Amino acid sequence: MKHYRIKDQLAKGMLVLLAGWGMTACTDDAYDLSKDIDMTMQLGTEGLQLKLGETERIFLHDILEIEDEPMIGEDHNQMFYLIKDGYTNFNFNIPGITTWMDIACMVANQKVFDFADYATDHQQPGMSSLVLPANQVFATRGGIKGADQMVFYQENIAKDVVSVKSFVPEHQTSQFELQLSVQTSDDSRMDFNLYEVKNMRIHLPYFVKCAKLGNGIRLEEATNTLIVSNRSQINQKNLVLGSFVLDRVETKGELGLPVEEKEGKRSLSITDEVSFDGEFAIQTGSSFTVKQGDYAQMKLEMILEGQQVGGRVAFDIDRVTGVFNPEIDPKVDPLNIKDELPDFLNDEAVVIKVANPTIRFDINLRDVPANIQFYGDLTSRKNGKTLAQVRIPGESQTYSALDKMLHNTLYFSKQATPYDPNGVVENSKRHTVANLDELVTKIPDEIRVDLSKGHITLKQDELQTIELNRNYGAKTDYTVYVPFQFNKGLKIVYKDSTNSFKDDLEDYQAKGAVVTAKVFSTIPLDLIATAVALDKYGQEIPTVKISEATIPAAGENSNEPAESELQLDMTLAEPADLSKVDRIIFRIEAGANTGSGTLNSKQYLDVKDIRIKLKGAIIVDLN
Repeated sequence: MKHYRIKDQLAKGMLVLLAGWGMTACTDDAYDLSKDIDMTMQLGTEGLQLKLGETERIFLHDILEIEDEPMIGEDHNQMFYLIKDGYTNFNFNIPGITTWMDIACMVANQKVFDFADYATDHQQPGMSSLVLPANQVFATRGGIKGADQMVFYQENIAKDVVSVKSFVPEHQTSQFELQLSVQTSDDSRMDFNLYEVKNMRIHLPYFVKCAKLGNGIRLEEATNTLIVSNRSQINQKNLVLGSFVLDRVETKGELGLPVEEKEGKRSLSITDEVSFDGEFAIQTGSSFTVKQGDYAQMKLEMILEGQQVGGRVAFDIDRVTGVFNPEIDPKVDPLNIKDELPDFLNDEAVVIKVANPTIRFDINLRDVPANIQFYGDLTSRKNGKTLAQVRIPGESQTYSALDKMLHNTLYFSKQATPYDPNGVVENSKRHTVANLDELVTKIPDEIRVDLSKGHITLKQDELQTIELNRNYGAKTDYTVYVPFQFNKGLKIVYKDSTNSFKDDLEDYQAKGAVVTAKVFSTIPLDLIATAVALDKYGQEIPTVKISEATIPAAGENSNEPAESELQLDMTLAEPADLSKVDRIIFRIEAGANTGSGTLNSKQYLDVKDIRIKLKGAIIVDLN
């Protein structure tokens, strides 16, 4: 797209008319009689009329110059537009969480060996002690069970975490080992070994989800149960039945378990039963004496690797799935309009009644694994005062959604179809903002874009998966497009001046002057020119008055230019006032007074049949 700069002669057609007032007399220095002869000549009382011809066709793309005006562009349809852009970044981080898991210790509800039962079975119920021979096997009578309460606990949870659905531990510190052993009333005296394990099942807590199971166990996913392979002739006091990696800890509820806050501390805990059942047999390793009250029972421990403190083990969390509300507070510099504003928009009288102003946001979430929602508050300000405030995405929606792991392009526009000189991006999100044009109805010094705390949040009604202690960031670019597709009420103003023509006029006196011309215009704006005469000191000459001139607007989409007669009148209080004129200051106001239209570089002015007439007696001083 092209960018434009206003030339010093936007009023070229007007300037050439008044420049025709400048006429010079030429004398040869070899015959300079000015010291001896009065060369003042009166040319007549009916005035002097000259035909000056016509100008070259004046195109809008000639009125606007390309390189140095960053705020004006031309699209592929040759329509002009105003452009201003900015950028920011937003970042967030979810801090780490201290996490603990209890060591589960399950003891069977029935004993494999019990002295009282053994004495009764051997018809010696009154005996206080008995000797057990080596290699004697004792088996359970049917299946037995054991259970314990297992607790998962987290503390020091940051306020950024709203609820938790699941945790994924770092795998190098999250392996469980299943240890089966014989627990006796006196391990120092009683010598029992494991002998046989049959039909053993371990029922895991609902929140423990396992992966990478070792040999000897398999998972029944439907019931979250581990099936242990049968073993016989074990002859060990302790047996590792198998191991598995803690794949994740998973809570209940659609959005997980809400974090609890008490006395300023935020924590979360889950408790559920872990149990086992099966058939077991033990065997004496040597001969030893048992006494009244002696027993042997099965014990199963489910131990998480790591340092044990008070019956629990701490482990590190890698990722968390849940609902998060981290503080996102980007700093956005105002869009500075004033310093780069084109001349024809830099006037207090300018009113921008454009049909479809558009704001484009490009937000890169390719490295952000969370869906985000945001709204923005836009404020236009001039001379330190607020002109207008507009909230995006508008009244119909509270937030605009941003999709994770994607580059998101969003448009906010007054009309349903946004304006983009580069073409509207496919699959972009589009929002209609009915009052967006209020930001630029009066050209502001700056537009403030407020995306501060609370404007950008992770979506609160869905689960996100976040790595803890990782900095996530998104680059955000935003561009304001104001296409010169206007509605009734548009008003732009341009000021310019002629070069000095004092050398041309200082020898002339007249009662006034009239310039006439035929103008052919395809520009769909009414052009109204007013002018003020200045002396060589840059001061307005109050005794010289120049009338207002109007070039009517061409019809929008008209194939033929609008033709009009143009007349400029200069009135002088004294004939000698003409010689005081050094330059003319023009103020050209272009307005849409009847309807809508567009401004593009193909539109033009033709000024033909330019004539100038000096009124009254014309006096030329050739001295």
